[in-house]
Amino acid sequence: MQYQFLKQYNDQIELLTDSRLCELTNDKVMNNGKQAMYIPDDHQVNANRYTKALLESIKRRNVERCYHTEVHHIESLKQGYKVKTQNGSFYGKKVIVAGGAWSGRLVSPHLQSHNVTGVKGEALLVEHPTLNLNTTLFMTNGCYIIPKLQHRYMIGATSYFDDYSVGVSSVGRDWLLHQASTIVPQLKDSQMLHEWSGIRPYSKEERSVMDEVAQDLFVITGHYRNGILLSPYIGALMCEWLLTGQRPEDLQDFRIERSVDNAMHY
Repeated sequence: MQYQFLKQYNDQIELLTDSRLCELTNDKVMNNGKQAMYIPDDHQVNANRYTKALLESIKRRNVERCYHTEVHHIESLKQGYKVKTQNGSFYGKKVIVAGGAWSGRLVSPHLQSHNVTGVKGEALLVEHPTLNLNTTLFMTNGCYIIPKLQHRYMIGATSYFDDYSVGVSSVGRDWLLHQASTIVPQLKDSQMLHEWSGIRPYSKEERSVMDEVAQDLFVITGHYRNGILLSPYIGALMCEWLLTGQRPEDLQDFRIERSVDNAMHY
């Protein structure tokens, strides 16, 4: 049970009675006979602000970002690598491939493309001026409701395996609204502000890959829903690896061969 797993790391987690659930959610949530769990120190990341902060950070460090530049191939040289793109070639002594669901295409045959696949996710942003819900809600079916600023709520997320299409489908939109309003009925009266979709890298062995697949050629992928949350820590570990030449202890369990040999099953 997820509660038991989380409880061993955080003693503040609690299973909620109906009255406690009403108290925490201003009586806005209908649990429909389902068990609820409270994680008091859970937090969220504003992905839009976070990515803008990252861009500003690399600008200050004189790092050049090449927009609208697709990488076609990575060629090994005597010293370093040639990265071939639609806009010419780039050269580097060390290369990190963080191409999400497409990473396998760039480091084949080290990482077969079928080992990491794309999972399309869709999300909505709605507004409700009087809902007054301040607690993030996660459901075991993958749906979540996250309060944002100015009476706005993010509703996510669908999961379509091996789907690389762009845009939010009517089926996905309806599913998200139905799931959200079943738990929070007032969301039926919310106003749609925005919708978007993206492709998340999913490892079929259900274990992220962070490995040096050839000398000075690294790959980081397969984090599924957790990539943006883990990115600061993984970035620091990769920086340590590049500068010292030694794999950090925290990345020992994420070799390609280990992820294949120790596939997790449920």
